[in-house]
Amino acid sequence: MIHFTTTDSPIGRLLLTCDGEALTGLYMDVASRPPRDLHLWVEDASVFPLPQAVAQLCEYFAGTRREFDLPLRMQGTEFQRRVWRSLTEIRYGETWSYGQLARRIDNPHASRAVGLANGSNPSPSSCRAIG
Repeated sequence: MIHFTTTDSPIGRLLLTCDGEALTGLYMDVASRPPRDLHLWVEDASVFPLPQAVAQLCEYFAGTRREFDLPLRMQGTEFQRRVWRSLTEIRYGETWSYGQLARRIDNPHASRAVGLANGSNPSPSSCRAIG
């Protein structure tokens, strides 16, 4: 079962999802582009790790947190998960090109595919991944 909550932020309203063990998604711009399965999810801000995620996001936007310590469960292809794991290696304040990410996953000619995988990333990349 997927649980969710929403929270306001300086970049707009955020929708966070979880499965009771790990964060499964963070969606921006939900007012104009709500997730297609939203009607199947249960709104409950108390389900782990949603309260921790909201608190850590508030700290991040307040400038007191640079890294997140949340369990993630990323659902995607093996290639997408490799890209998403590589995103966790980007330190606060750094930027990497899609070409750099492609080289990082030992697939130097896959920069376009890396860009597509990055665009479909359901979770914040600076969290600790599980699963």
